[in-house]
Amino acid sequence: MTEEIVKSALSKVMYPGFTKDIVTFGFVNGIEINGTDVKFNVEITSSAPEVAQQISDEAKKRIASSWRYKYYSKYQSSANAKREFFKG
Repeated sequence: MTEEIVKSALSKVMYPGFTKDIVTFGFVNGIEINGTDVKFNVEITSSAPEVAQQISDEAKKRIASSWRYKYYSKYQSSANAKREFFKG
């Protein structure tokens, strides 16, 4: 498990309405890997909850399919900073 694998999976998550992904935009940070647990932040500029939800859903899907991990806990934090948790 590496940060590069997480970034590779998340680079497939496109920002809604754009042709760039959330990694290229620089929205992904705080990647932590502890055994089979994966945590990361996605900081977006939109205040639209549906955009945040779409990104969150797609990020969960990409991490789960890349790692064969299940989603562990829903993101938490402010409107613009979402924390994703995955546990193997």
